[in-house]
Amino acid sequence: YNAACEPYLQQLCKMLNRMGANISGIGSNMLHIEGVEELAGTEHTMLPDMIEIGSWIGLAAMTKSELTVKNVSWDDLGQIPTVFRKLGITLEKRGDDIQIPEHKDGYKIQNFIDGSILTVADAPWPGLTPDLLSIILVMATQAKGEVLVHQKMFESRLFFVDKLIDMGAK
Repeated sequence: YNAACEPYLQQLCKMLNRMGANISGIGSNMLHIEGVEELAGTEHTMLPDMIEIGSWIGLAAMTKSELTVKNVSWDDLGQIPTVFRKLGITLEKRGDDIQIPEHKDGYKIQNFIDGSILTVADAPWPGLTPDLLSIILVMATQAKGEVLVHQKMFESRLFFVDKLIDMGAK
């Protein structure tokens, strides 16, 4: 009950099932596991690391560099592409790759017709992973526009913000 349901846990459960385990409820917050006598071998390909993918997207944006991230498993990225697009980053899907074009003129955070400010917050899957909030926050210091960043899942995660302010971030 209250099991994590991120793609990494889903892939582990599917791999174990291929090995002979009996796990149901994969992808939900309720896993049912029935013990088995033994497991057999299997072949498995690991999912790419979504935090690493988000870090590369942030790096490309901040350095105004063109970048292709290969084999990202788009279906397992959750809200990551959507959040980066709201921050003004152009992401193109090319097969299973992400193409980030050069942002010569920088990037502009999405604004709303009513004047409200974009809010980015972490959330359990399929929401934004909290591990990318620090990348997003640093990226926002180089963007045109404003964004509110809320850390809801882990206290003390954003204690470095005062150091960014000391360096001139607004």
